[in-house]
Amino acid sequence: MTEEMLKLASDFFGNLFSTSDMGSDESVFGLVEKRVTADMNDFLLQQFIEEDISYAIKMMAPLKAPDIDGFSAIFFQRYWHIFESKISSYCLSILNRESEMGDINKTRIVLIPKAHKPKNLSQFRPISLCNVVYKTIMKILVNCMSAILGNCINEAQGAFSQEDIFQIMCLLLMRLFIL
Repeated sequence: MTEEMLKLASDFFGNLFSTSDMGSDESVFGLVEKRVTADMNDFLLQQFIEEDISYAIKMMAPLKAPDIDGFSAIFFQRYWHIFESKISSYCLSILNRESEMGDINKTRIVLIPKAHKPKNLSQFRPISLCNVVYKTIMKILVNCMSAILGNCINEAQGAFSQEDIFQIMCLLLMRLFIL
């Protein structure tokens, strides 16, 4: 019964969150005004430093859901003096394009009920649990992109909240790292 339920949930959410092949994006990109200047691009291509890692770890919500490894951000924050060197070195090697994400690019999907007694899969909200190192890297990239984002958004798109923008950037960054 458990395998059957797992397949049912996997198929349901797989179909819900998948896209069909829409063809090449090049025709759409040709219609979009270029907003990133050479200076902005240079800023985005700067080497990351250890302070970026420390700042990202400190800024994480300490008690959010534990990650797939069972650790919350508070563990890393409290014992940062022990882990700082190794985690910073690992994150910097990925951020500065010296190595790939590999095993940390994994998430566990958990279904959170939207109703008191859910009766079908549409009454669940999937969330993904990522490990703290992965979140740290994503947070640093989002922080970096946030610095130029105001110059890239048209006034017509001004209704996006900071939360919306953060989620959009995370999705874009995850797509870049998955492909």
